[in-house]
Amino acid sequence: MRVFSNKSIHCLVIISNSFALIFRDSRTEKIDHHDSLPKLLIEFIPTSNLPPLEASGFVEIHLVSSPHNLGASPYQSSSVNTGLGDVPYYTQAHDRKLYGFLGLYSAKGSVYAGFITERSEVGSAVVNQRIYRIDNTIFISLKGECFDYYADDPHNDSTNTTSSSQNLSSSTPKSQINSVEKLLASGTFYYSPNFDMSSCIQERGVDFPSSTSLHRYSFNSRLYENSNNRFVWNGNMIQGLVTFRSRLSSQERLAFDNGRFLLTIVRGFAQSLTVKGLTPTSPSFLMTIISKQDCKKSGPLFGPYGMDDNGNATNFVETELIISDKSHCFAFLLLRGNVPLFWKLETQLMSTKVQFPRSDDASRHAFTRHFSNLVDKYGAIHVVDALSNKGSQPELSKRYSDYLTANLTENEPVLYSKIDASQCSSKKKGNAGLYVWGFMSYLEPSIRSNEAFCCDTNNTMMLQGGTFLVNTLDSNDRANFIEMTISEQIVTMLFKTLVDEDQPTVSWDDFWHNHKFLWDANGRSLGKLAESYNNSIRTKSKSGGIMGKMANQSKKYVSSASSSGKQTQFDKLLGRLQKQYQVELIDPIHDYVMEELNKRSNEFVSTKQLKVFTGTFNVNTEQYRGDIGEFIFPEPERFKTYDIVVIGLEEVVELSPGKIMNIDPKIRLFWEKKFKKSLAKMSGDDYVLLRGEQLGGILSLVFVKEQDNLKYIKEIETARKKTGLKGMAANKGGVAICFNYSKSTKFCFVTSHLAAGFSNVEERHQDFKTIANGLRFRQNRMLRDFDIVIWMGDFNFRINGSNETVRSALKVARKRPDKKQEILNQLFERDQLNKQMANGQSFPFFDEREITFMPTYKYDKGSLETFDSSEKMRIPAWTDRIVTLTRDKKLLQQELYNSVPSFQFSDHKPVYGVFNVDVDIVDETTKSEIEQGLYEMRKLEVGGVNSIISNDLTEGQSKVLRYGLPAPSNRDSKWWLVEEDSNGTEERRVKVRFKELESGEYVVNPKLPKNPFVSTTEADFVKKQD
Repeated sequence: MRVFSNKSIHCLVIISNSFALIFRDSRTEKIDHHDSLPKLLIEFIPTSNLPPLEASGFVEIHLVSSPHNLGASPYQSSSVNTGLGDVPYYTQAHDRKLYGFLGLYSAKGSVYAGFITERSEVGSAVVNQRIYRIDNTIFISLKGECFDYYADDPHNDSTNTTSSSQNLSSSTPKSQINSVEKLLASGTFYYSPNFDMSSCIQERGVDFPSSTSLHRYSFNSRLYENSNNRFVWNGNMIQGLVTFRSRLSSQERLAFDNGRFLLTIVRGFAQSLTVKGLTPTSPSFLMTIISKQDCKKSGPLFGPYGMDDNGNATNFVETELIISDKSHCFAFLLLRGNVPLFWKLETQLMSTKVQFPRSDDASRHAFTRHFSNLVDKYGAIHVVDALSNKGSQPELSKRYSDYLTANLTENEPVLYSKIDASQCSSKKKGNAGLYVWGFMSYLEPSIRSNEAFCCDTNNTMMLQGGTFLVNTLDSNDRANFIEMTISEQIVTMLFKTLVDEDQPTVSWDDFWHNHKFLWDANGRSLGKLAESYNNSIRTKSKSGGIMGKMANQSKKYVSSASSSGKQTQFDKLLGRLQKQYQVELIDPIHDYVMEELNKRSNEFVSTKQLKVFTGTFNVNTEQYRGDIGEFIFPEPERFKTYDIVVIGLEEVVELSPGKIMNIDPKIRLFWEKKFKKSLAKMSGDDYVLLRGEQLGGILSLVFVKEQDNLKYIKEIETARKKTGLKGMAANKGGVAICFNYSKSTKFCFVTSHLAAGFSNVEERHQDFKTIANGLRFRQNRMLRDFDIVIWMGDFNFRINGSNETVRSALKVARKRPDKKQEILNQLFERDQLNKQMANGQSFPFFDEREITFMPTYKYDKGSLETFDSSEKMRIPAWTDRIVTLTRDKKLLQQELYNSVPSFQFSDHKPVYGVFNVDVDIVDETTKSEIEQGLYEMRKLEVGGVNSIISNDLTEGQSKVLRYGLPAPSNRDSKWWLVEEDSNGTEERRVKVRFKELESGEYVVNPKLPKNPFVSTTEADFVKKQD
């Protein structure tokens, strides 16, 4: 693999396997790249279609010599089999090459191409399918700047090889992605140039070297149906490449794969050992273990934590054991992870307690999704509960068991067994092993029914139909020991069926020794990865409880990877930081296909109308014991059910420093249960609490009607922003909950509480700006990136005017219903928020329906209509509001906007809005088939190779491309500014020509209006007057 760079046009050309992959920045020089979405033009063509690169201003990138000594591995004496003989487990790397392309990474406005430069061979999945550990990488910007973690090391005394001015040097600026390079160089990432390591062998199949098939393995296409595979750690870097690859023809796709233009990397552990035959003529076995850590979970990926809203659990690892030779393969999968519930550790003085921050209903949706995803992928699941019997873990174990019983139907293929955790450790001797083997008798029926993957060169003899899931709180050693014992049982049972024990061909003592060695190495490696992460979150002052034990134990390990396990490094690599953008790749054919796809959208898109209820209520710290149903169903005869219900509450706790700093979770659970019960009672439908989020006294709850809705909702996220005390206190601020509905419509619901006080208009305006700009989601998404934003809350905007004037007007409005709306309109003209919105200050581009209800603040508690009669005598105001922002006005239609004056327990009245939302339900399978067909058709029309970018690689050329479009501009090629004079000299100027004016007979009509957008009947040009 070779890389060429052209700094002047911000272009990279990657050459491998007689093909070239070209990237070129589509952004102009004057754009501030720090805040612009990175967009690159991409093209994949044979190298024969390229112009001479050196003559076109391109310079080849060269690497420095290997700068570091990799050192010896603790497993140096072991050996692996790659199909070509045994090699050491940890191979010393001397020559540095570009072994494969990792993808594109965006950081602070610049785009980098990542490459593997050093690797160590650790084994093979099967013969000739090699596995490598990544030891070092290099990132090259489109300007040709190179960043290498080890090359920037101050202890590196190596010198550069012969290279160009664009190669690596000690004067290279400090890399903006240094932490990502450091993480990738930690020796914990693996890849294979021959297969997709994120898949298991049963998914991708086996291509034996003895097979007579002419087909040679290409990457498993199933990966590319979903680039968010839970084990692909460079998914953020290859997502655009995955889409681009899917549009290539089958021959181009094969060349793309063989050129290593797209690789998937996993994190965890992999190693192979050879089991020798009894005699020189006896066949040998290759035994391989591959463990892959999940990276899909939101929030902490490791440590003592539970799951996220999408059902992804912390510390989730898939381990595959493969035993093969040149004509047979046998493999099975085992799973481990933390208990998939919402729980956290509450630190106390000398102990740690497991706390459950969410109600049962709030956890049910994610819990069922967790097991639904596992069943879909792995089949039957047998849960092995290995939680300890000490501390508060028995409570977590009981809740886990209760959840499985209550939330999984009889049709779900999920079984549950509890094991005595005190007897499950590789450090235990004697009775421990006897106990575990005895416990295996409970698992034997599942072992027999689950089976394993088994095939030979002719056919597949067996498929794995289920697996085991070992759950702990955060114990890697315990989970590994149980998995090793289950593995022994599976291998023993199946070998009795497949192998003649009377005529053994291998030494079973060596076989089981190697089996134990691999599992022990797997446990130690995964344990050290977890310890390096826990190292970064431990606190020096903690001396008791689970976290204290973790902190003390982690001090035993000192390694180069200890600082590479921080969550921020993972988030950077995975593209999860707020200010990270994903690189968008522009395929020149793409626009045509998208246009044609839109024309045929009726073939794969259907429309569904959702009924959405939103309500805001400042409850003034009260926990109302009465019926709340009238708030959600104010017109039950008209609205009997909703698809989505969003409740925003303010002041659920007292806004004092003590209360804000120590939020009682019981208050949140109280309101969750209250609204859930009311929804079920009033509508008769089953509602699920999709997500609840609290910030101080602000509580936002999103309920979804389970039937026909849950399956369409994905990518649930939350964000919070404090505004109190300049962003330091949570007494004021905003929370947001967002999700995608059927991938076509992006919803975001915001609840906020702005600054109080009649005259604090500017402070409220600043609060709005802080919240609107501060609510950030993954991929740096903001509120403007959503299709529908509904913002509710106690905005605290008041009515300008004297207390007497406002109260007198409202008194007349109550007595004269025929004059009520006229009076409310007059008061609304004085409303502070109305004036702010009219002036484009607060909530610009937001809409609010006409207000037809009385002010909602401030009332005497316990009264129906009595405004504040206290000493302060506050002016009545519409403080509680609901406003909307939509990308397309046709998406959202508001049916109601009103208040419910009957509630008397608060000094506010609740306000609600009912909306109809038209969403598109996309049949992704049909859409994908149509899209692929359009690409194939378009490629045939334009003559096969799409050489759009390559036609303009020669520096200084400006030409019209095949489709009539100018070449992309750059600093040296600006077609709209270049013109040749009579001497052939280029002049940089802009000329706008009108044939009427050039004739000399016409002039611009002086009667034209000054505003060009005002319609007029006047002609643009008139004849000159003699």
